[in-house]
Amino acid sequence: MYNIRMANLNDENKLINLVKPKLLDEKTDKNARNVLDEFLNNNKFRVFVLREDDVLKGFCSIEIKSDAGENKEESAEIVMLNVNNDSKEKSYKKMLMEYIEDYLKQIGIKGMYLRLWRMAY
Repeated sequence: MYNIRMANLNDENKLINLVKPKLLDEKTDKNARNVLDEFLNNNKFRVFVLREDDVLKGFCSIEIKSDAGENKEESAEIVMLNVNNDSKEKSYKKMLMEYIEDYLKQIGIKGMYLRLWRMAY
């Protein structure tokens, strides 16, 4: 059985191994921890974790963006998404995306996009 929820500071140590592969240079624990600190401690980000049988299998982080124009509508950018190698065939990325779409609808955000890039620190 799997469940998806918002991440908290207790998830940080387990998330490091899922963040490191997404970093371009020096895939160290310290760099991954810096990225996670930004995600978990900045209120413009939301991080969701997927667990199966109480084991962390994947995560997705999004950034809530405000439009500076007349409409002042918010949108969400998918910043980072990853699942364990042993979980790729189980559609966990799809499950995370569907959960996040529902979450965004509930809070009134109508747009979500993905910028294709990799992070380097």
